[in-house]
Amino acid sequence: MQYISRYRSPIGNILLAADEIGLTGLWFEGQTYFALYLDKEKYLRGHESEIILFEAAAKALREM
Repeated sequence: MQYISRYRSPIGNILLAADEIGLTGLWFEGQTYFALYLDKEKYLRGHESEIILFEAAAKALREM
């Protein structure tokens, strides 16, 4: 199963992707190959998931 989340960073919006094992992708909006292997229906419709992994990723991004 794929999970997605969006994160607003000071340098641009980021799309994060994960599966049951861990983080599988992180893209800045508009970057080459943006969300290339994701289920297009899911991220285009905004089906975001709240999983602990995304909370940890957001925390790490804030601390950078």
